[in-house]
Amino acid sequence: MTTAVFSRRQGLEENGLLTALIVNGHVTAELLRNPKNNRWSCYISTEAAQSFSRRFMTSKMIGSAYDMPWRDVRKRMNDAGIASFTPDGKDYGLLHLRADVEGVLGKC
Repeated sequence: MTTAVFSRRQGLEENGLLTALIVNGHVTAELLRNPKNNRWSCYISTEAAQSFSRRFMTSKMIGSAYDMPWRDVRKRMNDAGIASFTPDGKDYGLLHLRADVEGVLGKC
């Protein structure tokens, strides 16, 4: 699927978040030619999408998995002292390591 579709589905709608994750090596993607319009686009493979889901959770993913509004998710994570994923000080928005989330909310 395209990175744009993947971003929306995972809750990474903020401009450039997924691109930054790709550029900084946290997510893999491929540049492929779209056979319908002959344009080059960035795609996330099924394996890369699964790898992302095993490693990370967005607030949208957490809310869906634990049946919680995203604001409650943020409060629970903040109250537990769990910061967003910010390696080397880079801000990737409302993205958390799955292990941190499961440590606070339990395994989903």
